[in-house]
Amino acid sequence: MKGRYSMINWAVFLAFILVTALVGHLASKKVVSSDDFISAGGSLGPLAISCTLIATWLGTGSLIGFVGTGYAYGSTVVAYTAGSCVAAFAILFFFSKWTKRKNIATIPQWLEYIYGKNKWVDAFSACCYVFMYCSWTIGCAVGCGTMCNNLLGIPSWLGAVVCCAIIVAFSMTGGMYAVAWMDVFQQIIMAVGMLFLFCFVANATGWFEGVNASNLGAEYFNFSLPSRGYVISITLTYFCGNLFGQTYYQRVAASRDLKTARIGLASGGIAVLLVGLYCMFVGLSVRAAGAEIAVTDDTVFWAIHNWMPSWMECIYLVAILGAAFSTADSALNSASSNIASDIYKNIINPKATDAQVMKMARIATLVLGLICLAMALRPISMLVNIFKGAQVCIVGGIFWPIILGMFWKKATLKGAICTIPIGALTGIIFEFTPGLNTICGGGAIPACIVGFLVMFLVSLFTCKNACGGAYYRDAVTQK
Repeated sequence: MKGRYSMINWAVFLAFILVTALVGHLASKKVVSSDDFISAGGSLGPLAISCTLIATWLGTGSLIGFVGTGYAYGSTVVAYTAGSCVAAFAILFFFSKWTKRKNIATIPQWLEYIYGKNKWVDAFSACCYVFMYCSWTIGCAVGCGTMCNNLLGIPSWLGAVVCCAIIVAFSMTGGMYAVAWMDVFQQIIMAVGMLFLFCFVANATGWFEGVNASNLGAEYFNFSLPSRGYVISITLTYFCGNLFGQTYYQRVAASRDLKTARIGLASGGIAVLLVGLYCMFVGLSVRAAGAEIAVTDDTVFWAIHNWMPSWMECIYLVAILGAAFSTADSALNSASSNIASDIYKNIINPKATDAQVMKMARIATLVLGLICLAMALRPISMLVNIFKGAQVCIVGGIFWPIILGMFWKKATLKGAICTIPIGALTGIIFEFTPGLNTICGGGAIPACIVGFLVMFLVSLFTCKNACGGAYYRDAVTQK
């Protein structure tokens, strides 16, 4: 046990923290406006954009949770990442040019362009995204706690507190500059850690010799676990949630040109699909080895402790830290941007100066970070429910107001006002009501159906005030 919690693990942990602090300090000198804080002044190059997009997609869910999903459900974990991959390429081909031209960095800004200024739409859509990105931060804090417990030997709650405090301080000082610069470093660490674990697992299992349907069962390879409805629902959830995931449009806005943005989107889409395959094979390798894992989040740690040399555990330690930090700082930056730009500037204080908006963004980062830390100390089951609820809100409430508002000229503001709360509430009801959540495998499918019907029907009855078809309002076309 002493070897596991060796000094080298602590040395690497502290070195990572020092590098994070240094990057945050250097980035803070670049932040002179709210635009710098939210989107790095639209100046990031291909390497930074690619790394920050990949790192945002690949959080602790990839390095811890998804490996556990691979152990429990096999190929179903690829459905999670396939939805995100398709969303990345949909953004690349259909929306990146348009949003880059319009300099749209938040989803409420997008809705405002389509439907005009409306406080209800601004406030509710902003709250949906604050809810979702706080759930990401909570999950990352929990991942940090789990990592610290397994690899450093300290209590999970203490690891979560320490890491969350560092993430908040880092995000407050450097904004998007700090996020992007650190993501380059973190992505390298993540790739190295994942590659090492993959190779050691493959070597220990005869290059996945036992990972096949005849040995484990066909159900682990045909996307049927825990049910077909669940797989369809989760794929839809990740597709819709990522198609209008604000962190990605912030990075499109932060890129120095459209080509750079598209390189990043393509890199992110390919990487997230490969990670799904990685998680499936590592998880199923643990199952093929006969390991009985009571808590699926411990699957990856079983693989590390049994198949990786003890002196190399620190590599995956830093990889998990990098994954957690990269996702959490991105999520906090997005959530604070919603509060500062979409709620404070647009609703509470329209006359706010740029300095006031940036100050509010930093205050929001601190407050949201503290709330996320408090929630991270709750039971794991509660955190899973928070994340699912956040995602289905986007599927039901945001997806159709943007899709129909962009491409259907009869879409109306009243349709959007009705759809956002009704679609989101439908998703939450079906997700968390016993009995209902088994009908369609969760809340995503009913939320998507109800959201479409409400948006379509209300817009038809109020089409005299139609304001849709935003995609066609000027001569800009996507190629």
